[in-house]
Amino acid sequence: MDDKAPIIYGLEFPGRALAARVAETERIQFFCGTQSLKHDNQVHLIEYDEELAGIDSKTVYQHLCGEIWHLSCSPTDVNILATCYSHVVDNQVVMGASLWKLPPEDIESQLNASNVAMEKICDLPHEKEQTIKWLA
Repeated sequence: MDDKAPIIYGLEFPGRALAARVAETERIQFFCGTQSLKHDNQVHLIEYDEELAGIDSKTVYQHLCGEIWHLSCSPTDVNILATCYSHVVDNQVVMGASLWKLPPEDIESQLNASNVAMEKICDLPHEKEQTIKWLA
């Protein structure tokens, strides 16, 4: 039996959404989204290094739209991400979904970076009466 120590990564806020970066075939990377009512939420990109058996790098992206409930990565483009989130409008919780483009990866400037901005490509349309649902 292999007795390796567990890998622990701490978020600043509670998190519920986790997704593998499936379009990335050379490295092991995951996205994790936070849920905070009082603070700006974040998307963490975490890279695992098998040789080090630990976290190699992280990048924290701003997600100012609200609490992240689900993340989904493009299977073909490493820089495209979708989020499903809730935010408050006129004292009511409203669900939304958006597509995001991550900035081009520059290893030296992005390594362990914080508060990196994502570019919103578009909001995914839905009727107010409809509930946004994600299929795995």
